[in-house]
Amino acid sequence: MKTLFLVLLCTLIYAQPILIDGRSDDWKNIEPIYVDPPGDGVMGFDFLSVSVTSDSARLFLRLIIAEEFGLSKKNNLTLYIDGDNDASTGLSIDDMGAELAWRFGDKDGAVFSGNDSTAITHGEIGLITLPTLTATDFEIAINRADVFTNTDPATPLQSFRFFFRDEQSEAGADRMPDGTSSISVELSDDPGPPWVTRPLAKYSAADIRIVSQNSLHDGIFVEDRAPAHSRIQQALQGDIVCFQEMWKSTNKSTVAYMDSIIPLGEGKHWFTTEMEGHINTASRFPIVGNWTLWGRSGSRIMALLVQIDEARQILVMNSHWSCCGADKNRQLQADSTIAFLRDAYSPGGQIDLIPNTPVVILGDMNLVGESQQLATLLTGDIQNEDKFGADFAPDWDGTTLMDLYPVHVSEGVAFSWQNNGEGYSPGRLDYIVYTDFVIRAKNNFILNTRTMSEEQLEANGLLRSDSKVASDHLALVVDFSFDMDPKNDQELIPEKKGLWQSIKEIFGLNK
Repeated sequence: MKTLFLVLLCTLIYAQPILIDGRSDDWKNIEPIYVDPPGDGVMGFDFLSVSVTSDSARLFLRLIIAEEFGLSKKNNLTLYIDGDNDASTGLSIDDMGAELAWRFGDKDGAVFSGNDSTAITHGEIGLITLPTLTATDFEIAINRADVFTNTDPATPLQSFRFFFRDEQSEAGADRMPDGTSSISVELSDDPGPPWVTRPLAKYSAADIRIVSQNSLHDGIFVEDRAPAHSRIQQALQGDIVCFQEMWKSTNKSTVAYMDSIIPLGEGKHWFTTEMEGHINTASRFPIVGNWTLWGRSGSRIMALLVQIDEARQILVMNSHWSCCGADKNRQLQADSTIAFLRDAYSPGGQIDLIPNTPVVILGDMNLVGESQQLATLLTGDIQNEDKFGADFAPDWDGTTLMDLYPVHVSEGVAFSWQNNGEGYSPGRLDYIVYTDFVIRAKNNFILNTRTMSEEQLEANGLLRSDSKVASDHLALVVDFSFDMDPKNDQELIPEKKGLWQSIKEIFGLNK
């Protein structure tokens, strides 16, 4: 006889500083509200547990299942929420009246009022789900104001009910909780600790700032979007700027653009490479070598060796991996990246790096499919060894690469792509991966002007609409230091030992 473990049927969920980034470190002190018996999902999903927390703005759920899958791929997973905790309102289903049903595989949902239903999109409820890759552990965030209501406006809403169901027609499809009951959760109206907005400027003038921006179809040259792109680049003041989706633009035109919006002084110009492709890189420092890894003329991956000064170089791999359902191509692109690093670290072949030369791999990786693609990039676990050779540990000390996980300047979310007009909810498609044995990441963030304060927008010459107008991808920014000892930092903007420092320590952001 199966034992049903109901950890908490009705529990008070206190506000906690949750980063919506697809990782679970910040959930370690939040016990599951429900643990489902393993093995009872004999068809489709096998639910394992769900954890819940909230603040005054968002509901957060952590869903764990037994086998890896893609939350936005075709599936039959549905979430039902009784947003007013009143079984007599909304869709009558099992023991509750649901105001919301969200079908993850169909990427759509409905809200219910009596017998009436209205179709909704992810943007209308502020839905964020991460990771975007296949996984067994997911974070789900929903805007409370768009879902939770109260039949008596004079009384604050105290609780709601929900359940997950695999809506396959076959017998044996799982449900959480089992049976026909729902899970009751008490809401917190605590706003939680205020988010400390990150500064846009470097902490130190000696840091090397690298910016990644998918321009969306040559956006820096599109008349109605170019001004937004220009304001973003002027605010960021990158040293090395990596553009993707430059389908019709040349490196020469990109350099001319950078010279026009961020002039370097009389007689000085931005550097680039003569090798053309749809990924263009502009650098304040000379580019002394370039290599194409994938596609004709650098159309998917281009590696550039940048000369920072007489003694220091950095290898930057500007990448635009294949889109959408092209899992096979993305895996080949990950394999080829690791094979290139093996060549670069060892004598002979097409490239020989000076030992301990930092490597940064960044760009629009389009990681929306199998998790193995990212695993290969980080760990060197090559899948097609017949073509690309044996596995290779990609950092100089024989360990894995570091996945930076930048979050937005103004809030703790890590998605880098957003288009509320499409079926897919915001996702993490853009990455910065680097050799943390020989280079240290300092200030880093994702620029999303839509959620920045008026004061910060004005201080940096930005408009609230700039990120939305410029591209469906957000700009990723990181400042690197060659000095691996933080004690040597002479910060232009001192980091305060306060709330933000405490948050960084909690989530390991100092590492």
